[in-house]
Amino acid sequence: MNLVGFRSSFVILVLTLCANASGQSARTSVKLESRQRSKSSATIASKTKAKPTPQQQRAVRLLTSARTEAAGLEPEMRAFVLWHAAKGFEAVDPAKSKAVFNEAFLASQSVVEKQAESDDCGMDEVCHVKQFLQAGILADVARRDPEAAQELLPQAEDEVKDQITSLVIEHYITKKDFGRAEALLLRMADSKRYPYHAASGLMSALPAGSPRQLSVFMQAVDNFRQNSADDFPRLTGDLGEMVARFWQSLPPAAVLDAIDVLLNGAKEQDKRQVQHIGFSARGGKSGSFNSAYELRLFQVIPILEELDKPRAEDLKKENTSLRAMASQYPQGLQSIAENGKQEGGDFSIYSSEYSVDNDPARTAESDARQRLEAEILRRTERVSAEVEKDPKQALADAEALPLAPSRDLGLSPRVNALIKVARATRQKHPDIAKSALDTSRKNLEDIDPLQRGHFLIDISDLYLQMDRSDDARKTLQESMKTAEKLYAQDADANDPNLAFKGVWPSAGLWWKCVQSAAGISPDLPEQLVAEIPDAEIATYERVAWANSLLGKRESPELAQQHKNGGASMVSF
Repeated sequence: MNLVGFRSSFVILVLTLCANASGQSARTSVKLESRQRSKSSATIASKTKAKPTPQQQRAVRLLTSARTEAAGLEPEMRAFVLWHAAKGFEAVDPAKSKAVFNEAFLASQSVVEKQAESDDCGMDEVCHVKQFLQAGILADVARRDPEAAQELLPQAEDEVKDQITSLVIEHYITKKDFGRAEALLLRMADSKRYPYHAASGLMSALPAGSPRQLSVFMQAVDNFRQNSADDFPRLTGDLGEMVARFWQSLPPAAVLDAIDVLLNGAKEQDKRQVQHIGFSARGGKSGSFNSAYELRLFQVIPILEELDKPRAEDLKKENTSLRAMASQYPQGLQSIAENGKQEGGDFSIYSSEYSVDNDPARTAESDARQRLEAEILRRTERVSAEVEKDPKQALADAEALPLAPSRDLGLSPRVNALIKVARATRQKHPDIAKSALDTSRKNLEDIDPLQRGHFLIDISDLYLQMDRSDDARKTLQESMKTAEKLYAQDADANDPNLAFKGVWPSAGLWWKCVQSAAGISPDLPEQLVAEIPDAEIATYERVAWANSLLGKRESPELAQQHKNGGASMVSF
């Protein structure tokens, strides 16, 4: 949230003075009058400054209490509670918010990684909790005060330093402070986690064909040349996308050199392991590649056809396995972009899947899954497109979508689409919206508890917006029961959830329940928090309640479960 400063403006009386009058006396008179007006203005401002409402006062008491209680928590939970409390304080006391952000970061430095040496350690919220907390805290600090974030960076984990520096670069680009953005990007010139997204943003902001734009591009090429061997090939998000986006504004020699770097790097990667890459994109688009080299050819051949057509033809003859993809998407990445145009650097890739073996059965299964996901996305987009023109048909099409999600489409397509229909029709067509919500609730019985709980909150909120408070309350109670069941799984002594408690499915669902309850009744959140059996989570949920009172309602971004039988994550 940006703080907007106000400066008082004064009406200056222009006095017509005789030529022989004392100029010094006139200037003194004007200065005295200005001071008097300034003093008067400050007095009025202090008298008219809005007093905190009872709701805000209650929120501050809750946040203050949570801040005090956090001192007795383990470092990881202490940092987590303080982090979210700082976001609440920002609405009423920016100075205190900054202090609490600093306290949260200080607490994160005491976190001890408990699972870092695990063989299957693939989730930060399980095995790199310190890194997860610092990245989240400093990202919020950077969005508000980039300089403050940079002051804390030297004490952060190495990977966090790169993440936050990238975020600060993007901030400076937004503010058109390109000099600072370039300086920070130069610091990361040799980093193994080079911020290609930020570099692309800077190139977009700089004049096309300018020396500065070329300098950023060459920096990215040099970094890729040094570090590509340590990474897997990406359809978007690295040098390949930058070449596809900017080749027309760059010298052909620089573009051709970058293409050589991409192709040579892919050859080296393929020598070490066979790779299969599949993707699904919006508009029902999908495809796959059987090597890193195929993926890079897909990105660059359309460009080579403009810059070096004989070479492009030779490459197509040598790599006949790419013909199907080239025929389906003749402009490479540009063909995947929605409406044939790349919008803001987003090529609308919804999911990507990588494997490093050459098992035909697994490859066929992966390709089939990507095609299915692309088709579900196409049908879901159709529901969104037709809901304004033909809401009844949109409702019917939503009901026809699959109930169960695939591996990468983490939420139930049917329930997700039904809620979209309800949200779009709740004002003009409340009967259709109610039908969509009622159908959603019936379908929830057959999906996993985590999704059920979060969908129930969305349904409860929509009922409330339609002035159906009884339905909203009943649906919220169902979600609370689901949270209790999830907590029993998370806290199972025989097989506990090893993920950091702040991202337990039960903690995230309780957070949404408490914030939703505040809209139904001012005192309902207190009742719900009192029912939570875990004291640490209850402290966290009081922060959720306080933040909702301050108008800062937000959803947990993800839920993690890591047990002996495996790991799962749902992102919201």
